[in-house]
This record gives sequence, structure tokens and C-alpha cells, in this order.
Amino acid sequence: MISEFEMRQGIIHRLDKDTSGVMVVGKTKEAFENIQKQFKERVVKKEYVALVHGLPSMMREGKFVVDAPVGRNPRNRIKWAVVEGGREAVTEFEVIETVGVVTSLDNSLALLRCTPKSGRTHQIRVHLTAVNCPVVCDKLYLGRKQYREDIKWCPRIFLHAEKLGFVHPKGEKEVVFEARLPEDLREVLGKKFQMTKFK
Repeated sequence: MISEFEMRQGIIHRLDKDTSGVMVVGKTKEAFENIQKQFKERVVKKEYVALVHGLPSMMREGKFVVDAPVGRNPRNRIKWAVVEGGREAVTEFEVIETVGVVTSLDNSLALLRCTPKSGRTHQIRVHLTAVNCPVVCDKLYLGRKQYREDIKWCPRIFLHAEKLGFVHPKGEKEVVFEARLPEDLREVLGKKFQMTKFK
């Protein structure tokens, strides 16, 4: 019987389609199972960067938390949503930068650091959509009109897995891997923000 390690070709941590950033691949069955266990036990530290429309009213001092269950969208099986009876999901958000007068009602933008505390499918995208700040150029969760506007200046979904940390399978040392924001997304920030951090 083929093992999960072989079936997944060692890939432990997948990214959503068109999302860039850090991925984890186990080179051996033992490493694969060890790191996979860390993901299941929620000890892996993940950080993403997202550009979103607006900010929620519940934000305090540049931070907010979404604690809401995620499951299949009953009206569209391709999508996921915050649904009663879904699986527990928590994401912490911190504002890096904003442009324009940011409210949940206008079309201003905010660059966020996103820290998912669980690993549900599309979790960050679903949680941001639920608080009315969808990710820029997210074809699946944005309305058609907004997506058509976004694609004019952003080539793909603005979601990037920036950092991933876990305990190395060989020993007790914590390792952290980082992926620089790719050029296409840095160019977007150059158009919308006067920023140097991500250039």
C-alpha cells in the first residue's frame, strides 16, 4: 500500500492556488511524519502578508482577531465560509500599512500580517471576507466587479506566505524559513504605497 508520504510526494504544507511563499517538503518519511504532527498539534508558526480592501470596525490599536468556524459554503461547494458547525478557526491580524482613509465601507487598502492559529482551507481569505475586508484580486471571494477592477493593477491574489517556523525533525532546534515578497507583488506596493520595507 502506498504511504501518505509517497502519495503527497513529501509535501506537508500546501499553499492556495496563486499564493506565493514558503512551502514545506519532507525529504524522508520520518521527517514528513514529524513535521506533519507538528502542524496537527498547531505548534508550527505561520505568517502571511495580505493586501486587503478596508479594515473591520472591531480593530483595536492596529490589530484584530477573527475567531470563527470554517466549513464548506452550502451555496457554493467550491468556496469555504464561516458557517455554523464548521471547524474551529482562529486568525490574528496586524496592520503593517494603510493607504487612504481606511474604513470597512470604502475602497481604501491595508497591508496586513496574518497569523493563522489553525490550518483550515482558505482560512485567511474566508476570515477576511467575513469581516468585509477581502484580499485584493481574490477571484474566488471578491465580487466580479471588484475583481475586474483589481486585476487592472494587481496580477494575482495578494497573499504571500512570508514565514514558517517549526522544530527540526533531527533535534530540538527551532528553524524559521522566510520567503521575500516576490517582484510582482512588490511592484503592486510600489504603485499603491510609499514603502521601502518590501522593496
